[in-house]
Amino acid sequence: MRKISLLLVLVLVFVTLLSGCTQPAAPTTAAPTTAPGETTAAPTTAPPAPAKDKLVMAMSASPSELDGNGKNDSASLQVRMQMYETLVALDESMNIIPAIAESWEYVDETTLVFKIREGVKFHDGTELKASDVAFSLIRGDEMGYVGNNLKVIDFEKSGATGDYEYTMVLKFPFAPVLSALTVGAAGMVSEAYVNAHDLDFLARNPNGTGPYMLKEWFEGDRIELVKFNDYWAETKGVNELVFRFIPEAANRAIEIEVGGVDIAYDMSPNDTLRLQDNPNVQVALGDNLSTTYIGFNYTRENLQDKRVRQAVSWA
Repeated sequence: MRKISLLLVLVLVFVTLLSGCTQPAAPTTAAPTTAPGETTAAPTTAPPAPAKDKLVMAMSASPSELDGNGKNDSASLQVRMQMYETLVALDESMNIIPAIAESWEYVDETTLVFKIREGVKFHDGTELKASDVAFSLIRGDEMGYVGNNLKVIDFEKSGATGDYEYTMVLKFPFAPVLSALTVGAAGMVSEAYVNAHDLDFLARNPNGTGPYMLKEWFEGDRIELVKFNDYWAETKGVNELVFRFIPEAANRAIEIEVGGVDIAYDMSPNDTLRLQDNPNVQVALGDNLSTTYIGFNYTRENLQDKRVRQAVSWA
């Protein structure tokens, strides 16, 4: 049975669905629904269809970039978080769980020591070390897409205290610091890889530690990811993820109905009502925890004028 999601639920829910179905030993858990076989007139239950080797998803927008510390728009995050991982993660119940850090402990109320997993590889085959963790957090903060999440870290006093140990010193006691570390733009990147390339290259050529790696990006059409064979956790499930960019909700609905995609997001109310009556489509409803807003790019001169921004808000 093909699946369709009605609401743009929290991005982490989407990421958990994909990552969980391919890495049961990894920080997320969940499994995709596979299509059942055709029912017959016989009274016995039809055998299940063979497991899918590819999962195709319809998105309403194309990612702006795939840098591990880059922009936080939902389209970029949905794709990027299959390829990049944070120091710690959230499970489906929003509990903090290990990710790149396999464990951590508080030395005192402002000092945490993280034990970094050994043998974690980037997609280029190099190993992640605590120095990469230190570099990633500083870079994430400097690039600004993490917002204020990492401002509590005293980077002058924090850093790698061993190949597989990172010591974090906070400017003041901050109880939700672990939650702050799960923000998507705080992904772990390779210091050597970042230093060897410019931002334009990094935006289109991701190099993370996640269960999937970039196969090909067809601008304006789709992004194809393939399973990363050297991923640190046990993996199973689909070998390929395809994200198709279909701006019109009506077209996404049609693709679901004809079997062009397995999962679609952001459906219109009318399409949703029709699809709910389709026995071959499963409509998944959920609470929308996101905040919808218009962000203005202040680097554009016309948007620096407050009156222009006010006019847009009234349009």
